[in-house]
Amino acid sequence: MEPTSPAQFEAFENKSPLLGLDRVREDVWSVGLPQPGPYQPHYSLSYLLRDTFGRIHVIDTGLDYRDNWERLVAGLAELDSTPADVVTATATHSHPDHTGLMPRLQEAGAVFQLHEVEQAEVNGVRAFDPERIMTKLREWGAPDDRIPQISAQMQSLRGSDDHHNRVQADRLLDEGQLLDIPGFSLRVQTTPGHTPGSACFVDDDREIVFTGDHLLPNQFPAIGTGGNTDDDNPYPGYLAALAALPGDYEALPGHGFRFRGLGNRVRQTTEHHLRRTREVEALLAKDPDATVWDLAAQLTWTAGWENLSGFFLYSAVRQTDMHRDYLRTVGHPADSPSTS
Repeated sequence: MEPTSPAQFEAFENKSPLLGLDRVREDVWSVGLPQPGPYQPHYSLSYLLRDTFGRIHVIDTGLDYRDNWERLVAGLAELDSTPADVVTATATHSHPDHTGLMPRLQEAGAVFQLHEVEQAEVNGVRAFDPERIMTKLREWGAPDDRIPQISAQMQSLRGSDDHHNRVQADRLLDEGQLLDIPGFSLRVQTTPGHTPGSACFVDDDREIVFTGDHLLPNQFPAIGTGGNTDDDNPYPGYLAALAALPGDYEALPGHGFRFRGLGNRVRQTTEHHLRRTREVEALLAKDPDATVWDLAAQLTWTAGWENLSGFFLYSAVRQTDMHRDYLRTVGHPADSPSTS
């Protein structure tokens, strides 16, 4: 994996602000938007595309903060444009750090685009349900004294339900569809896993892929971070969607830095998850009756089990449950699949 943006790589390595525009192609730029608080990494990447008529199209936006809006407006100004010049604003998925500023762009006249599966997911998650969260934690064997704390921390991170109410696309996207951006051949590649309707956007002419949070250079994205999807296992679909990415293209992710060697990163990410499945398999061989919580506590987590809390702790236990389910339904994990 080779970073292709020195500015992005330096900002990521030094945890410093990513200022101004970073040119990707003659007609594609990125702008870094800070992510305060518990969000990691410390900035997200929004992309600005200029079509053959000089109009602007946006892919992903950061969190809905005034500073982020001002940064996005400043980036547009560097292209002699304003929010009123943005024709379409398209999100790879519905999380707030990718759609936070979409309503502002809609108000300025942009058409907000989202995968139809993702919009259906958003429509189905109208309220944070702490009882559902606590029920799942009990099923997984979480200690009684930890359950209310985790639920409360998740609710605090999520905030109000205003964001879900505001994520209403004007145009729904589907697999294989070409985005309406003159001069570009961006097609929708459905990549479920991180969320049910996550999508990547592939431009075969420019050999670039906007990967959102499906594939990142600096961390392994969480799987199954949709709303009320605890009864479905998105893990097998996520692995299949990874393998379907064009391995020799440049990756333009939602966080971190753009890079080449997409195929190698796919293999690393796939092996990371399969290795964790094998960890769960080994633990179950020793103790077939172990709870999901006990299994998760013994796995290797990047931040360390003891440092996980709130949503991140819930996600870790949820993902452990996915690996256990994978072993029950698929069996022993195969070797990492190759990519094209």
